[in-house]
Amino acid sequence: MDPVLAARAVVDHRYPEAVAAVLAGSSARGEATPTSDLDIVVVLNGSGGSFRETLLHQGQVVEVFAYTGDEVRRWWDIDATAGRCTLAHMCAHGLLLHGEQTGQRMQHDARVFLAAGPPPVSGEELLLRRYRLTGAVDDLRDATDPGERQVIAAAVLLEAAELHLITQRQWRGQGKWLLRRLRAAAPALAERLLQAHHHVTSTGDAQPMVDAVEGVLLDSGGRLAEGYRRG
Repeated sequence: MDPVLAARAVVDHRYPEAVAAVLAGSSARGEATPTSDLDIVVVLNGSGGSFRETLLHQGQVVEVFAYTGDEVRRWWDIDATAGRCTLAHMCAHGLLLHGEQTGQRMQHDARVFLAAGPPPVSGEELLLRRYRLTGAVDDLRDATDPGERQVIAAAVLLEAAELHLITQRQWRGQGKWLLRRLRAAAPALAERLLQAHHHVTSTGDAQPMVDAVEGVLLDSGGRLAEGYRRG
């Protein structure tokens, strides 16, 4: 079944009280694979709490994120405290399935929310991030065990991507969405880090990755090791 029709059927059957619904994820973007879920944000009428549930509809897995109107905006703010915008992005860029007036207003508000960017991290958090990345890149430089080098390289890639996005006040993400956020904000850096990661894991030569990460550290205030103190 067409994913839009399937999503509408789920909403109509299970959530007749919905005032708005949006189909998000790869199905909304026309990029669905045979294993893709249907990700549906449902806005409910009333003052009940939010919930998430996983369903099976005609053999397809459906992930439902259900909120009241006030709750959906509160969860945007909760995501934002970690620099993430998962739900707001789903609301802003999904396909509206139901509730034109409420849904369009929610999508407009979500786009405004995303455009404002995440709140800045605290000075303490920035110091901690610099300290962690400094230690990780030094571990990578000194690694001699091939297995350990691969694990450390993966950690360095993630830490460097996060630190750059934090420094630039850009939204972050988890898993594939961290890379997507970095590619959107700094495509040249994303490619450099990916190539350096591939190089170190395939050849054992960490220098290109060390160089790339030292640049990230420089842009965020520099390396941090000696003198760092955490209360």
